[in-house]
Amino acid sequence: MRIGLNLFLVFSFAVGAPQLAFACATDWTAWKMPSQSRKDCSFQGFGLDGNYSGNPVIDLGGGKIGQLVVQSKVCPYKEKLLFVDCTNGGSATVDGVLDPVIQADLDKTGAVMLGGNYMIKYIQQPIGALGLTDTSTVAQVVAVAKKNGFAVSTDVIGDFEDNDQETLSAAQDGAYYGDLPSHGVILRSKMKKLNAPYDEFCGCKLYYPDSIGGQR
Repeated sequence: MRIGLNLFLVFSFAVGAPQLAFACATDWTAWKMPSQSRKDCSFQGFGLDGNYSGNPVIDLGGGKIGQLVVQSKVCPYKEKLLFVDCTNGGSATVDGVLDPVIQADLDKTGAVMLGGNYMIKYIQQPIGALGLTDTSTVAQVVAVAKKNGFAVSTDVIGDFEDNDQETLSAAQDGAYYGDLPSHGVILRSKMKKLNAPYDEFCGCKLYYPDSIGGQR
């Protein structure tokens, strides 16, 4: 449950059960106007909490595009890797993970970490198993992700909308306790102009405008 703006909580306990460690601060900027650059496809201010953002797209060659997407800046910090095959209009997002060293320690102790930084550099070569090239396909990306336990989705916009629904649910909880930023999120959810998803095919339009993805 996320309640309050810039609310910082730290809990750590162990009473004959797996240890829980929680450290996060909410950062809801519900009135941030969403915008996406036509020059490099970077974007900011998307999502009901205004936290969805993306770095400039990278042309992988062969009609393939990659982009680092930030789903959440805090509570916890979460990145996603967006892969788009402009040649057929296919796309997928793969969630970032914790530092493998930290994850290994958690696995040994049975601890559960709520918070931390879930980054895509840990799922990509040379650290992780995923390597994107000009010959990569959505099917290959999905297969590697599933084999290595990475959360993956081929419904990019659906994934975005699911995150918005979770944000709205948390905001409704916060509003019940009188949290003002939570009310702002609820109000934003009713404003269609602020709820549009980012353009997952922006990179195709930029680098491969005549492709199937470029025409989306």
